[in-house]
Amino acid sequence: LVAEHVAQDLRAFREQVGERWLMDVLSEDFAEPPSLTGRRGQLAAVFHHDTRARLARLAGLPTLIVKPEADLLVNPRNSEVLHEAIPGSTIVRYADAGHGLIRQKGPELGQALRAHFGTAEVAPRTAAAP
Repeated sequence: LVAEHVAQDLRAFREQVGERWLMDVLSEDFAEPPSLTGRRGQLAAVFHHDTRARLARLAGLPTLIVKPEADLLVNPRNSEVLHEAIPGSTIVRYADAGHGLIRQKGPELGQALRAHFGTAEVAPRTAAAP
């Protein structure tokens, strides 16, 4: 069922952006395969990097959390965990976006980021010291 859903989403996305554009982007993004060292480092980060105990230090700093609710690679619940752990954070949810959020919702994401940065520029800095 998940594979069928992903295939439908990919077909719709390909139709929306065009086959040529998609192939150009994929060729650029994956022109060089990741090195073995890079792969190992990424896996180590996935399994061992845990900053949850430090998230509360961001209280008072403008923090935007972006949640693609159809992400198949990163559990979307993790965005909610971040939001709950960072007092005063803002969360923006995209129900019909996945791990490719930047390409799937580029204009909407850009608008949310501009709004956040505009607010963040005038917000006082009151976060706890490191």
